[in-house]
Amino acid sequence: MTIVSLSINDNLLKKFDDVLGEKGFATRSEAFRDVIRSFVNESEWEKGLGENLVVITLIHSKETPKHDLLKIQHTYEEIHTMLHTHLDETNCLEVYIVKGSGSRIKQLIQSIRKIKGVKQVEFVTSVSNM
Repeated sequence: MTIVSLSINDNLLKKFDDVLGEKGFATRSEAFRDVIRSFVNESEWEKGLGENLVVITLIHSKETPKHDLLKIQHTYEEIHTMLHTHLDETNCLEVYIVKGSGSRIKQLIQSIRKIKGVKQVEFVTSVSNM
C-alpha cells in the first residue's frame, strides 16, 4: 500500500479525529480511505461511469398502481433484489438492490419518481471496483 503525506491545519485535524472516533474508525488511515472512496464514488456516479451498487428505497401509497411498479421491475434487469413491506394502513416501503451503470440507474430512479403515488425516493451508491 502506498503511503501518502497530507498537510492539514490543527483545527481541522482535531475535528477529524473527534469524528473518526465517533464513527468507529480505529485509525486515521482507515477514515481517510473511506473518505477518498466516497469522493471517487460520487465523481464516478455523477459521470455515469463504472459499475455501481445502489440501494433504492421508496415510500408509496398503497393506492399506487401496481402495474407501474411491476413494469419498472421487469424493464430494468439491473434490479437484483426487491423487498416490499407495509408501513401502515396507507403507505408501503419498497427496497431495490441494483447493480449497473450509473446512467442506467439514474434512468431507473427517474422512472420511479414519475409514478403517481410515489411519495419519496432515496438512494445510496457504491462503486463495486473499489
